[in-house]
Amino acid sequence: MTSFAQGFIEQQPIPQGFLQTIRLIGEYKGKQELFKQQAPQVLETLRQVAIIQSTESSNRIEGITVPLERIVERTKESYYDTLYQSSQDWHEGQHRLLPWWEYFLGVMLLSAYREFEQRVGLVTSAKGTKTAMLLDAIANLPGEFSIRELQERCPIVSIDLIRRILRRERDAGHLECQGRGVDARWHKQ
Repeated sequence: MTSFAQGFIEQQPIPQGFLQTIRLIGEYKGKQELFKQQAPQVLETLRQVAIIQSTESSNRIEGITVPLERIVERTKESYYDTLYQSSQDWHEGQHRLLPWWEYFLGVMLLSAYREFEQRVGLVTSAKGTKTAMLLDAIANLPGEFSIRELQERCPIVSIDLIRRILRRERDAGHLECQGRGVDARWHKQ
């Protein structure tokens, strides 16, 4: 396997576009560090929910964190094309690593950072932010959803506020509730 041979990686071409991807990753890393400083309680809440969901769902953490498996599933065709491209001429030691690097860093990692930023980027100390977070989560949920799904997307929002916003949206004609209790399903109008 020549990929691990001394000097193989150093000989791989690195185009300008790939360097821009690396720069973007650096920017997101900086935002991540800033978020750690500004909202550690939000990250701790997300971590705790992820641990609970991991235990409950055999390591499938959906709705809170950004599972790479979901990104691969969304980009499945590109993923397999990339594997094919990067493995060509592997037996001769002439394969190219760049397609895989571009996919992993440019598609998977940047997508994960962007999705994470969308989910936690609304978190500030401003009044009404949790309501905005809930409304955004509702807009991004499928046409039918449960309160639990909403809680998973907005772990820092209390159940009382979730219920209050759902009632308000129902009264405004934007949502309809079918069922009661934990089995209730909400439908967008």
